[in-house]
Amino acid sequence: MTPGAAARVTFRFHPDLSAFTDRSGRRVVEPGALELRLAASTTDVRHTARLTLTGPLRELGPDRRLVCGTEMSEVPEEL
Repeated sequence: MTPGAAARVTFRFHPDLSAFTDRSGRRVVEPGALELRLAASTTDVRHTARLTLTGPLRELGPDRRLVCGTEMSEVPEEL
């Protein structure tokens, strides 16, 4: 891509990336509202995406997924 060109970026967010350690010390993913932020810094948020995780509370093991798949495609210039 050339510098300054427009691009569409698609993220495949896996719920394991929202895991946290609960009070009992387990790594878990729980259902509920989640907000993802694309930011240059904590004070410069450029885009926000709101998600809702559904399903039961799930405990994670060592096979948890810690990678967010991405795809990028060039956006054609408008005439």
